[in-house]
Amino acid sequence: MTTAAGGSAEAVFTGGNVSRVAEIAASYERGGAGAEKYRQYLEQNAHQFGLRPEDVQALKSPMLVREVDTTGHDPKMLVRQLNENFTQSMDPRTMQVAMGRKIDERALSALAGGMEDDETLNDFLGSSRADAFVSSLQRAGVIDRRNANQYMSGKRLNEDGKTLVERILVGKVLDDADLLSDTKPSMINAFARAVPYMVQAEAFGDGYSIRNDLKTALHAYNEMKRNDLLPSPKDLKRGAAHVGKVTESAVGMIRDLFEGDHPVTQSPRARKLLDVLVQKTGPLQVANIFREYARMAKFNPQNQDNLWGDTKTPDDVFRLSIEAATDAEAKSEADAAREAQHPVVPAGGLEGLLGQAPNSGATENDKQRGMFASLTARRALGRGLR
Repeated sequence: MTTAAGGSAEAVFTGGNVSRVAEIAASYERGGAGAEKYRQYLEQNAHQFGLRPEDVQALKSPMLVREVDTTGHDPKMLVRQLNENFTQSMDPRTMQVAMGRKIDERALSALAGGMEDDETLNDFLGSSRADAFVSSLQRAGVIDRRNANQYMSGKRLNEDGKTLVERILVGKVLDDADLLSDTKPSMINAFARAVPYMVQAEAFGDGYSIRNDLKTALHAYNEMKRNDLLPSPKDLKRGAAHVGKVTESAVGMIRDLFEGDHPVTQSPRARKLLDVLVQKTGPLQVANIFREYARMAKFNPQNQDNLWGDTKTPDDVFRLSIEAATDAEAKSEADAAREAQHPVVPAGGLEGLLGQAPNSGATENDKQRGMFASLTARRALGRGLR
């Protein structure tokens, strides 16, 4: 914001000037449209400064002032530098969060709803179906006339634009610049691919929101890393069971560090996510976990019974989605369960589906399809999977 006043700790104004500060203060004293317009502007643009609108609302007479240490700096240089756009001086992680706060939940829903099953975020952003989402980025000021050439090629996002979206989506979901700074880039990139599926799952009930669990798991992982508690490469080679024991021991130490209050010890989903992180799960596999999570959530909407009357809870769905994404047999069973819920009825009708004799017009192939559908349904129901 180039109109902000900037001052040192000794209240010497190096960016902006005294008259500007005095004018704003006088405007508040007078009241009226000028003061209200200034307050509204600060509320609407709070995200640029790492704040929320409610932070501004809590102040009686909010005024934007940057306090800087001028020791060892050329005052003439500071005058120029302090009048540059604020966002240019943000560190990248703070920028991710600030830009993420510009995107509202409606835009996220448009993103999640526009993606097809099994479609990657990168493919979606390159398609015409992403036009509505790109328009929402423009309305929010994420992409504007100043940076359009950097992020757009015609009406489509270019590769830089797609990367920008990935980063700010993670900033939106985590909403914590310190946590982002502590988390290694490869892990951030892995979750960037998964964010659209997280949002898709949320459409089927508040219980499917996993944002807080993700923040908890990432914080616990970073604590393990900081205290040298992560499994070694030798541990990882010994397999999942051994890594699980190492992780359980580390969680116990984290519990001691936080006097038993760290939420990773209290949230089953956060604990499962921590296991995923510790196992060095790659970006594609992380995306597959949440893709499966969104699929299963669709068949198990919260507080609604499905056709069979035994809908899984969000915790059940998350556990099963990890199994389905990391284990080939579990994936096969999950696919069979979905087919059981929405089977293709053979020419023999429901009788054929249930394994009874189809009508005389059915072919031998129809009969086989009916038998297969029946076995699939019964096996899935017997396992209780969705």
